[in-house]
Amino acid sequence: ILPLGLMLGLMLAFGRLYRDSEMPVLTSVGVGPVRLLRPLALVVVPMTLFIGACSLWLGPWARGYSQQMIEAGQRSLLVSGLEAGRFVEFPGGNGVVYVNAMSDDGSRLGRVFVYRQDEGRMDVTTALSGELSVEAAGRFLRLDEGFRVEGPLDAGLDYRLMRYASNEIRLPAADLGADADDPALQPTLTLLGDDRREARAQLHFRLAPPLLALAFALLAVPLARSPPRQARY
Repeated sequence: ILPLGLMLGLMLAFGRLYRDSEMPVLTSVGVGPVRLLRPLALVVVPMTLFIGACSLWLGPWARGYSQQMIEAGQRSLLVSGLEAGRFVEFPGGNGVVYVNAMSDDGSRLGRVFVYRQDEGRMDVTTALSGELSVEAAGRFLRLDEGFRVEGPLDAGLDYRLMRYASNEIRLPAADLGADADDPALQPTLTLLGDDRREARAQLHFRLAPPLLALAFALLAVPLARSPPRQARY
């Protein structure tokens, strides 16, 4: 958007000079299109540097930081969507969880209720407190001091009641959405030494905006030329 906005702004500015007959006056005193490049550079060069900083540094940093926030969200029930005092459905719709209280970071829970169903059976678990942990095997919700009731969804008397001191429930796996080796998440200096085609394409993608801004700015001067009586747009 910034390269296109720069081009439109310059076209409107130079178009106003043509419309008010300022450009013929400048040309008559020897200020031609080439002499206009110097004042044009006062605007274009800082803007091109800013666009290059956004494309080469700020954009990759923002993508990497957002990925870190997604990964951190998997370690926090608060960020993952669980709120105190509200029933939250599991991904896939095979259960719900309810907590009465929650710590500020979302890792400690109080008064937990979990309902799950799978293969024709239902599982109801209650606990006095709980804690979320992340391991290599996945995410686990450890519940302390509670009861667990397991039985059929439909008819039947095959129920089991269990009282436990500690019980771990494996939560559904979360999709992190990107690989750590994704070129879009790598710094620009790292891409310079990467020979993969994806890395070279990402490097070209980042180099394009500042080059486009420079090219669009140079095109804006001849494109803004118009007769004095012509409509501005």
